[in-house]
Amino acid sequence: MNRTRPIFLDTDIGSDPDDAMTLVQMKGAGVDLRGISLGYGPTKLRESIARRYLSELRWQIPLAPGRNDTLSGEKIWLSGREARTLGPLAHFSERSVDAVSFLAREIRNSPEPCTLLCIAPLTNVAELLTLDPQLRHKIRELVIMGGDFSHGKPEHNFKSDVTAANIVLSSGIPTTVVGLDVTQQMKMGKAEIEVIRKAGSVGQMLAGEIYDWWDFWNEEWSVPHDPVALVALLRPELFTFSDKGSISVGAKGKNLGVSKFVVGNGSCRIVETYDVDKVRSIILEQIIEGAKVNAAN
Repeated sequence: MNRTRPIFLDTDIGSDPDDAMTLVQMKGAGVDLRGISLGYGPTKLRESIARRYLSELRWQIPLAPGRNDTLSGEKIWLSGREARTLGPLAHFSERSVDAVSFLAREIRNSPEPCTLLCIAPLTNVAELLTLDPQLRHKIRELVIMGGDFSHGKPEHNFKSDVTAANIVLSSGIPTTVVGLDVTQQMKMGKAEIEVIRKAGSVGQMLAGEIYDWWDFWNEEWSVPHDPVALVALLRPELFTFSDKGSISVGAKGKNLGVSKFVVGNGSCRIVETYDVDKVRSIILEQIIEGAKVNAAN
């Protein structure tokens, strides 16, 4: 992949710390990150959390919070621990441009097609494509962490806004989806998180959030869902993909949030397998590289 390709990140950073891991990882991977849109629930808080990480990373990236609710009306889920290990957060700007307007302006004005890495419920992206359907021609691809294509069970990102998910997945934009069933092939335990913790102040922030997340779930491991999706974008040769087809997400009853992939007509493909050990190693390397700016602190 050409790492200079313009990339936008749509995230709900602040709950599962894998979003924060991905942000640090993007810095380490040297991607051309043009902006971050914040989605799902308390987006101003999420903006403050992202701003804290960017400050520690000494990385100036535009931030734009989206709406607080979902298109489907699904209730927002929060752990109740968002940002509690991060200390005081810098005040966000009350004049921040909203996520949809920001993405529309930046994508429309980009001289080359953009890639969107989507690691949150898809509300912002669905609103963007509804506002201006022609923008899909300026989006090179979508890489989405969402869905579960093996177990017939709902997955959080898609279930949280099935209306948005179906709008995005039927947009015709070339789309790669990294499902929960795939990301769960990888776990990270204390050995890996201690490597991260030793990577300066950024690593300490990440590790603190990860350990707090483990405490919330009473576990001693977690799955780096979103970092796997980033590697699928940057290093596709380590992954095997399905043929293209269509994805739909159940909108009611027992099928609410359940993803269905059908090979054939459509612009979507799903990840089927990947080199778990190699991808784990890359995630850790990129996070450590991203955190090096403060590694001596």
